[in-house]
Amino acid sequence: MGAKIHNFLKNGRWVKLEGKRPIEEAWSLSPEQYERVEGGAWKNKKTGELYRVKGEIYHRELKNYRYDDPELIKHLQGGGNIGGV
Repeated sequence: MGAKIHNFLKNGRWVKLEGKRPIEEAWSLSPEQYERVEGGAWKNKKTGELYRVKGEIYHRELKNYRYDDPELIKHLQGGGNIGGV
């Protein structure tokens, strides 16, 4: 039997942590604030600015997860820690 997750936690986004630090780039990239544009970059919906990591335009996937994402579950099952965004 799996752990029970409260409904208010299901609406959040989660990041993988090592100790208390996020272990993946662009963990703060929010699908509510950014949209994917042609070429794979992420654009801020309000300002139009492109999301950058270490000064470079970020073209990869989101690195925060829904509570039921298989990659997040695998991280937890391997003894990893998570944090809410």
